[in-house]
Amino acid sequence: MPALPDEIVLEILKPVLGVADDVFCDVGPSAFDFRAQISTSALLLVCKQWLRVSTPLLFEVVILRSSGQAKALARVLKANKHFGGFIRMLRVEGGFGKALETIISAAPKIQDLYLTFSISSSDNVQGLCNSLPSTNPRRLIVHESAECLSGGKHALDNAKTRDLTATVCACIRKNWTNLRVCHIPDEGGTQATINRVNALSAALRHASNLETVVIPYAPMSHITHNILEGFAANPNLKTVRLLATHDEVAGTYFFTFLNRMPHIDKLIMYQEPPPQDALKKQNAKDISRVLTNSYVCLAASPRVVRAHIWSRVLALAMDADNDGCHIERTRQMRSKAKPSRGRLHFLLICKELYELALPLLYRSPAVDTFDGLQSLSNRLSEQPSLGCEIRVLVLNRCITDNFWPLLEEESDHDVSDVHPLVKNILSKTPNLQQLVTNRRALFDRAPFLMDWSVWETLTNVPGASLKTLSGFQVKGEGKKTLSIFNNLTAIRSLEWFDRTVFRRGNAVSPTCLSLLEELRLKEYDDSLLSQLTRISLPSLRIAAFADYQFGKTPQSLRPFLAKHGSKLQRLEFLSGCLNIASLFNLCPNVTEFLVDMDVASSVSSADITVLLSHLHDGESAKLRKIIIECSTSSFRVYDDVASTGAGASQVFGIWGSFFDSLDLSSLPALEEIQIMRSLWPSNQRAYAKNPWIKWDADLRKQWNVALLDAKGKGWTARIK
Repeated sequence: MPALPDEIVLEILKPVLGVADDVFCDVGPSAFDFRAQISTSALLLVCKQWLRVSTPLLFEVVILRSSGQAKALARVLKANKHFGGFIRMLRVEGGFGKALETIISAAPKIQDLYLTFSISSSDNVQGLCNSLPSTNPRRLIVHESAECLSGGKHALDNAKTRDLTATVCACIRKNWTNLRVCHIPDEGGTQATINRVNALSAALRHASNLETVVIPYAPMSHITHNILEGFAANPNLKTVRLLATHDEVAGTYFFTFLNRMPHIDKLIMYQEPPPQDALKKQNAKDISRVLTNSYVCLAASPRVVRAHIWSRVLALAMDADNDGCHIERTRQMRSKAKPSRGRLHFLLICKELYELALPLLYRSPAVDTFDGLQSLSNRLSEQPSLGCEIRVLVLNRCITDNFWPLLEEESDHDVSDVHPLVKNILSKTPNLQQLVTNRRALFDRAPFLMDWSVWETLTNVPGASLKTLSGFQVKGEGKKTLSIFNNLTAIRSLEWFDRTVFRRGNAVSPTCLSLLEELRLKEYDDSLLSQLTRISLPSLRIAAFADYQFGKTPQSLRPFLAKHGSKLQRLEFLSGCLNIASLFNLCPNVTEFLVDMDVASSVSSADITVLLSHLHDGESAKLRKIIIECSTSSFRVYDDVASTGAGASQVFGIWGSFFDSLDLSSLPALEEIQIMRSLWPSNQRAYAKNPWIKWDADLRKQWNVALLDAKGKGWTARIK
């Protein structure tokens, strides 16, 4: 008798074998990169009970991405006819020939059907078109090609796409009487996609039981009047789900467009509904009543106990104890977003919680504008105790950047106005642990500027507690010594972004930067490296270097690595131009090596030569991973190779010589080479042209080294 009943085994296997509905419905590029973390077939081999329970789960959601997969499934369904009855959701990402006719004919219980109009002329849609009338799904998801949506040159318009479109539209009109929900794609702005979406919308007008239409939304959405009027004429339609919140759509052209069509606007359902004035007034009354009445949370408990309990609850709710996540979340916010949004409402619950939540709100403030900086400075002057609560301070680089007027129309300040405010804030934050910067625009690469008076305040007041300093540039004249770091006794991570000249000095503390673990030099004078070579830096584990001047290697870099290289575990060259002979002999304990080639418009043969020289000149018994950052200006080439195969010859021209010349015999511990771009094909059409698959196979076969993409994923071989 089994140790567990089938019902419990079923619940155990569901999270592993199941495919989430949002993944099944996803029409974005990431959906085509979905791969199970483990081989699902391995679960069927555990025992007979697991085989019996997991087989229906395995076939419940079927995703077909290649003709090889379709042929294999067709053979399985021919040999085991009852397996087809398990299929409830079918996602077809291509034509895949006659095999689809066998699959769909053997699966009479399909309820959710996903089809793509991204069909190339070499695909065979005959089997798919022949079998679609025999189905009767409740939900239809239609995907349009990503390259069409970007208006690119790869817009797919051929006899196969037209045949499939005509068949789907005919089925909607006549055959699919169970159809309740339909997801339509953005029309994409090309004539071919406009025609397809218009035809689909016109067919939905005649769907006898259609209740819901789901439409996408983007700031440049191409959903037009004809498309909306087409399906809106269906008398049975109850809801039009827009994949956006009301706040995202409000004020846009699309919103104005809807207002001119009230019969459609009343059907729209947003992901987050619009705020209602009456509800807002009622909430205001409720808040006022809570703040003025005599109710006290946990009234039977002593005040000290209540404060302790609610402090912990609020710390978790406001994410106050997770500074790293808060910094990353703040850095990823869009321009003009509110960094503290979602945290302020905790202050409105009651007076007692207001007193407990206010210090937590100031635990990690993010200042995005000059007005915000001024407000924070004034608040800390009025209430200095709040400054003692600040552990993390995030300042937007735009505040001192020349591009500021583009981001803040009402701004009227000079950089010199910023320094007194920052100085005042730092003077009130003795417990500050992390001082970092944030940027909200791609063109905003400049660091946050501070003068030496601000630096002195920083080192004198929070210097003993500061652990991280990143994204700041200290402007001033005159030579300095390393004694400027003497008071940073707790510093663990330091990013230096200034070409200040350093000289030798007697006032440098013997323990200067003794706890420093991570050193990042973005802009610097060679004299800084020279002086850092003279001190011990016993805790140093990570070092990152940009070039001294564009295309030049600083003279003091080699002596620095000769002195400190044996301590390093991660080494980053923030320029493909840096060249040090016998690099790994100088840094024998490095396990990760990163080369950033983003300084150039594209990776050149000279960059490849320098990279190969690093890997071939010297030995390392501990290097496990090599990370290669590529130029951001050429990212579209890599994306095109992954999505369509276009540009494969260009990628081969860049990287072919690298992989042909690569000799890893001196790096026996190497396990992974990561290229920080999209590498792997997302469909069968791109698979045939993708060069990365061959390079990955060669690396694995010859050196037992895996090739990874920007997400850290390697290639998983599939049925061709």
